[in-house]
Amino acid sequence: MRELAWLPRAAGVLAVAAAPHNAAAIEPIVRTGTPKFKFSLAAYSYRDLLNAKPPKLTLEDFLGDSQEGLESTELTSYYFPKTSLPSFSARSSKRVSPGVDISGTAVGNDFAIRRARTRQSRCAT
Repeated sequence: MRELAWLPRAAGVLAVAAAPHNAAAIEPIVRTGTPKFKFSLAAYSYRDLLNAKPPKLTLEDFLGDSQEGLESTELTSYYFPKTSLPSFSARSSKRVSPGVDISGTAVGNDFAIRRARTRQSRCAT
C-alpha cells in the first residue's frame, strides 16, 4: 500500500493544474516620464572603516565620499554617533550638498525576541 501513498498528492496537483487560471489583477500602473534610478552609496559598505577600533572613518567622512559622483546616500542608523541627533545633524548638514538625496536607511529590527520585556525595550528605542 505504501507504493500508492503518492497518489492523493498527485491527484491534488493534477486538479490544481487543470483548474481555470482566472486570477484577478489590476491594470498596469501608468507612469509619466522616464524612470529615474539614482546610484547611492550605503554606509554599510564602509562598515569595516566605521567599526574599526579606533574608527578609520567617521559618518561625516562617509557623507562626503557619498557625494563623489553620486546623487544619493543610504544612511545606516547603527553608525550614527552616540552624540545627540541635533548636534550630528548640524555637523553633517555642512557635508551634504543640495541635491544629494537620502535614498534610505537600514535599521536594526530585533522585534521577534521571545522575552516580552526585552522585546518591548527594543521596540521603544
